[in-house]
Amino acid sequence: MERRSSHAKCLTNACSGFQVLPFVGFAVAMFLFYSLVPVLLKMNGAAMLNLSLLTSDMWTVFIRIFAYHQRVDWLYFVAFGSVAIGLFIYSWGQKEEDKIYNTVANESTDPSKNGDEEANIGDSEQGAVSISPQEETALLNKGS
Repeated sequence: MERRSSHAKCLTNACSGFQVLPFVGFAVAMFLFYSLVPVLLKMNGAAMLNLSLLTSDMWTVFIRIFAYHQRVDWLYFVAFGSVAIGLFIYSWGQKEEDKIYNTVANESTDPSKNGDEEANIGDSEQGAVSISPQEETALLNKGS
């Protein structure tokens, strides 16, 4: 019902910038959200994204204060501070954990050092062993 009346107003009269501005703002916000979420996921992971989304309630607090001129309870600010501190601690601790994991996993960022072990392609230090088909058959028969 509202869509028809607003659509009719835009068709009969020239739409003002104030009528179009919310739609443009929403489109820009969605573009930024869907463009930056993959970056955040790649850099910090899904847990960091979920923790960051907890801060979205503060937009409601800002709108309530500045647009509607209403007071909010002081616990909103305590909750926001707690979430912000939690995000900082989580992101700080995660980097140390990633360094340990990368050291243990011995992952190399150089693609030339990551070969295919089964095809015996790549660095010989990875422990790939080349055997003939006859030797493979003999090993398989010996195990049976």
